[in-house]
Amino acid sequence: MRKTLLSVLLILIIALAILLMVNGLSLGSFQINGFKGINNKNDELTQAISDANSENDNYTSALSKLETDVESLADAKKRYLDLIAQSSESEIKDATQTKTYTIEYLWSKIGNHATKEGVTLKMDVVSSTLGEQEYRNLNFTVDGEYLAIVQFIYDLENDSDLDFIAEDFDMTSKHATFTVKDVKIQQELGTETSTDDTSEDSTVSE
Repeated sequence: MRKTLLSVLLILIIALAILLMVNGLSLGSFQINGFKGINNKNDELTQAISDANSENDNYTSALSKLETDVESLADAKKRYLDLIAQSSESEIKDATQTKTYTIEYLWSKIGNHATKEGVTLKMDVVSSTLGEQEYRNLNFTVDGEYLAIVQFIYDLENDSDLDFIAEDFDMTSKHATFTVKDVKIQQELGTETSTDDTSEDSTVSE
């Protein structure tokens, strides 16, 4: 009889051990993972690693494209500045953009790009290098992450509605200043635009 009880107890212990190994044990905050739990955790970890690798590949690809775009932009800007250096004042005036903007339209377009890229923007409308009242220079001060600032400048220069060319760069990791010169801004009827260097000073934040 005693041997029978011991045999039954041993069988129950073995069965319990097998169940624990397969399903694990959970008592409040105390938990032991069984084979199923370990496999599930392994699957979750494998998926997380796969997702992280995919995100890293996407980031690397996007960064590579952005760096290529920045290099192309820098090359185009150098060619433009070289051309400007060899041009007379009259030739520069003839080549100046002919589009006329209202200041409200400019703020709408530029502000949308700033909001999209998550940068903080300040724009000063000042006297143009052409010396004509209808043309103005736009001085930009931009704060944000480095890639966001670069993308914001890229957006401005590739917006076909603006025809902007950014010049006089001064850029650090989270701050940049640059100028867009000789922008033709429509005058309001019955008003004249001041020619001092603080004719417009506005800020757009993220």
